[in-house]
Amino acid sequence: MTDSKKPSFLARKTRIFGASNALLVLMAACFLLPFALRGARNAMDNMQNDVQNWLPSDYPETKDLHWFGKHFLGEQFVLVTWDGCTEADPSFQMLIEKLKNEILFANTDELPPIDAQQFPQEQAVGRRSRAYRAELIRARE
Repeated sequence: MTDSKKPSFLARKTRIFGASNALLVLMAACFLLPFALRGARNAMDNMQNDVQNWLPSDYPETKDLHWFGKHFLGEQFVLVTWDGCTEADPSFQMLIEKLKNEILFANTDELPPIDAQQFPQEQAVGRRSRAYRAELIRARE
């Protein structure tokens, strides 16, 4: 047979099992697929995207981030400012009133309870969330 008449790699039969190469490639892919899926799932479960890991400790932004972490509950906050923004600015007061109206619960009695069967980390998140909501309710009053 000449090179142009030679069957493709997948159409050839192997000497070991007498099966076609295509079947062996398919079997190898089916064998490796669960490992690849498990690895992808582990990678997604263990993925942590924390800004503190991005910033070197000697940057001033890192110090700012630590300051915000001490003074604001949770990791979700928004810093809003604009030129000429003061506490006496009417647009600032209007923003405060609109944000106060976004609070979901009228008082702390309406907050959902923390489930005792949750993991300790989830309970800590729930306690921080309750404290944050209570602070928002206190600020609203």
